[in-house]
Amino acid sequence: MTNDGVAVADQEVRLERWNLGSKAKPMTGEMQPASIVIRSERLVAEISPHGAELIRLQDRDGKDLLWNGCAKWWTGRAPLLFPIVGGLPNNAVMIDGETFSMRQHGFARNKQFSVIGASASGCSFRLASDDETRRQFPFDFVLEAAFVIEGAALRIGATIFNKSSRAMPVSFGFHPAFRWPLPYGGPRQEHEIRFERPESAPIRRLADGLLDMTASTQIFEGSIMSLDDAMFVPGGLLLAANASTEFTIEICLLGANEPSA
Repeated sequence: MTNDGVAVADQEVRLERWNLGSKAKPMTGEMQPASIVIRSERLVAEISPHGAELIRLQDRDGKDLLWNGCAKWWTGRAPLLFPIVGGLPNNAVMIDGETFSMRQHGFARNKQFSVIGASASGCSFRLASDDETRRQFPFDFVLEAAFVIEGAALRIGATIFNKSSRAMPVSFGFHPAFRWPLPYGGPRQEHEIRFERPESAPIRRLADGLLDMTASTQIFEGSIMSLDDAMFVPGGLLLAANASTEFTIEICLLGANEPSA
């Protein structure tokens, strides 16, 4: 444990006694760390058990790739959204004739997860239903999240277990926020998002926090979305039925023949 309360999994600390895997046991009491740092020779990531949230992502030169959580704009960095993504009308939902209140994006991002495994390059977390969650979402569940670094890639996975005796309606989402501009030179307007396939699906907006099905614009040039501050003035962009499952954020430096990832 370092002086700032960060447990580093690749140092000689007790965290190394818990390896990733289904037989790993959760840590309890004073053994719960403030955060866990995992790394490779090319990437460093720090994850907080609070919300199982990625709170730092740096390249091998220490350049920050993740949003810093500035309170002036948004304190989140990469929250997990569960059991809903987005908002509900009047922050309420009716289930089996009973009304339950739940805030935007659900409660997982504000809950303390248990650390169930950690190594030099990976860690995993678990959240189980309790009395507080049942007051908002009347189901028993287990949510597990795993983070693994492989070279220059950070892989994040989530598994949801329904522990109730009935079907459980649920949504899940990752909400990472990356630096814009990226720390490799080039102004904001020279950044673009390059999708794996050409996109023609409509772009939706939000109205009062809910999906506006009437608002639709086309801002793709084939598989490329050029970034500009003006496109976010009305709020976030939602891709409906997009063809791609992967994308990259790139910098197209003026005068360069090829984009720089």
